[in-house]
Amino acid sequence: MKNILKKIKPMRVLIYLALFAAVLFAVVVFVAFREEINSGTVERLRDFFRWGGDEEAYETFRFDPGRQNRYEVAGGRLVLLSPERFAFYDKTGYEKYSRSLAYKMPALCRAGDKVIAYDRMEPGCLVAGERSVLLELPERVTAAAGNDRGQFILVTKEDNYRSAARLYDKKNKPAYVWRSSRYIMAAGLSPLGTRMAVAAVGQGGDLIGARVTFLEVGREEPLREIDLPDVLPLYIFYPDNSHVCIITESLVYFYTDKGDLLGEHGWDGETLLRYASSTEALFLQLGRYADGQYSRLACLGYEGAVLDTMSFNEGLTDFSAAGKFISLLEPDGRITRYTIAPDGLKQPLRAGGEGARGVLQQDKGSALILFQDYAVWDMT
Repeated sequence: MKNILKKIKPMRVLIYLALFAAVLFAVVVFVAFREEINSGTVERLRDFFRWGGDEEAYETFRFDPGRQNRYEVAGGRLVLLSPERFAFYDKTGYEKYSRSLAYKMPALCRAGDKVIAYDRMEPGCLVAGERSVLLELPERVTAAAGNDRGQFILVTKEDNYRSAARLYDKKNKPAYVWRSSRYIMAAGLSPLGTRMAVAAVGQGGDLIGARVTFLEVGREEPLREIDLPDVLPLYIFYPDNSHVCIITESLVYFYTDKGDLLGEHGWDGETLLRYASSTEALFLQLGRYADGQYSRLACLGYEGAVLDTMSFNEGLTDFSAAGKFISLLEPDGRITRYTIAPDGLKQPLRAGGEGARGVLQQDKGSALILFQDYAVWDMT
């Protein structure tokens, strides 16, 4: 009997300690997240413990429709930016938090699990994460770029200079700045965050055009400066740590990260309608009509070679690329995902998308399909 009592007492102590730890944990959670507790908290907790860890486990995300909306997926979470509103959703599709805005030309850029929301026409910029707005700046941001490490570049106007491209670290602190006497139109950041490039426009002597500056973060002197006369730079990005891609209104240029030209591709008589990029290839929709009728999709490698071309009589409603995949949304609602191979697009996989408005391809193969009032994970 005494042996039994001796065993019971330590068990009671363990039970009391476990109960105390549980109560303490509940208090800490309440204090940390009391502002976010609302009528949907219980349902969110239930969904959280039901979640299996994969983004495909969720059926839908809810969001507001709108033709001027901008969308991103950051850390498996849908982010919405419209001229009137910014909203960050959790993995169950519930709105985590939102902010009322008055943007004239909204733009959205992803940096790891964060996003940068800004107005190209007016001052104001938000850097937001899953739980809250992390940084709010009063400056007018004209361009932004980010990488998967959470670093990002903001292009702003600067006293005594036309503009500046400022690099922020993973903790959202300024780490490096490049100032230009020209107007910086676009900037790109390498995946490792050690190299960046800026494309600026202005007049040099008798020539008006773009100047691309290749930079090593931390160094004052550029690695190289290249002039591109009579072109307007639209986008610049690093698909990997070795290549830089510069898209203009009439040509796309491919460089090494040190500024050595690898190739270029032009489209005489056609207009660039939109583009998408992944680590494997660049995709350009080219055509003569703004609605995309009788357009073609060019798939280019990052040294300038044409890997594949597809034609569309009715155009494309949307397309998105990530990793080794690209998903195409056609006007009839068909969504087709292709695998990007060195010799073109392979292994088409189709999914129903009747009524779909857009598609956001993810690295692992799944895609978030946007509808009028909701979004669905598909292509698993």
